Amino acid sequence: MTTTGDRTYPFTGIVGMADLKLALLLNAVSPAIGGVLVRGEKGTAKSTMVRGLAALHFHGYRKADRQARKQLRDASAQDGP
Repeated sequence: MTTTGDRTYPFTGIVGMADLKLALLLNAVSPAIGGVLVRGEKGTAKSTMVRGLAALHFHGYRKADRQARKQLRDASAQDGP
């Protein structure tokens, strides 16, 4: 989600710009694409969309990181001191 002041705006809540959404999602899934150049008229939610996707990506990373740390703790608890 994108932060706008104290509020957040979800990536999926942005209407339109389907080509940009697709390009950003494909680049998130396969970084080998090499990036996405985002350009357009002022006020067309370019930054909002990129920040929204970054927030989703970071949230997923944090969740995966928590799961990995939990697995390490569980494994070390089974091994003993």
